[in-house]
Amino acid sequence: MPRGGRPPYGYMLWTGESGVRALKPDPATAHVVSRIFTNYANGDGLQTIAACLTSENVPKPSNHDRLRNPHHNGSAWSKGVVRAIIVNPRYLGSRGDREGQGAYPGLVSAEMFDEVQRLLSERGPVVQPERAGAHVFRGLIRCALCRRLMQGTWNNDAPYYRCRVYRETADAEQQDHPANVYLQQSRILRPIQRWLVAESSARPVRDWIHRQVTGPSRRPPKPLWALQRVRLLDSLGPESRAAVFQDLDFRVLYQPHDRAILIRASLLPGSISEGVIQV
Repeated sequence: MPRGGRPPYGYMLWTGESGVRALKPDPATAHVVSRIFTNYANGDGLQTIAACLTSENVPKPSNHDRLRNPHHNGSAWSKGVVRAIIVNPRYLGSRGDREGQGAYPGLVSAEMFDEVQRLLSERGPVVQPERAGAHVFRGLIRCALCRRLMQGTWNNDAPYYRCRVYRETADAEQQDHPANVYLQQSRILRPIQRWLVAESSARPVRDWIHRQVTGPSRRPPKPLWALQRVRLLDSLGPESRAAVFQDLDFRVLYQPHDRAILIRASLLPGSISEGVIQV
């Protein structure tokens, strides 16, 4: 790289025997860059990646290099910082062809970089309809009176779930079923999120997550992605929230007479967690 230049996040400067200054991966941050590219390629959005890094107390680039950025305050990653990383071609490395620039290894492959650029172009800045994907429990809630799936609907511009029975087609077991049973999503979303945070904080779950993260590199099991985002649900969009509940095999049974929901989720492979919440 040119003399006197600032190394991009993920690299550090060193001077070779020839006196040419070059870059080498920074052991403290190179893996963060690789992770950002991988997570984006796997479907995470810019805001989700930023929120994950912030929640894990990973220093943002300006905080990592405090000597060059003494005026920067705050520890939160932003979408802009994440985007600046994934569009930077310097992470492909260099063979040292340019005068005054030594060779240095890339932190991502050309295939990964190209795929991320393609996804970035496809995902934004398309404006989605305001209501798209708003029913985060679609296909997951059943009515306890008839055991049928409750369907997503809208009431006063708020997402609801409804179980509807037509009197002329109702069977004998449904005669006591109200014509419509409604459940407002806002009544259950926060209580379910609090329950999920508590359950995922249990020692067996935390130990399992730690083993998956620190163990041999392999394709992560399905619950891991979701469990790593449980505490970030408020920062996720509707579709990402829905993906978390889907990956944890969430099932909700609504009991309208008791104003209660029964929850089942698979937080660990081969294990079922259950709970009851008054709503």
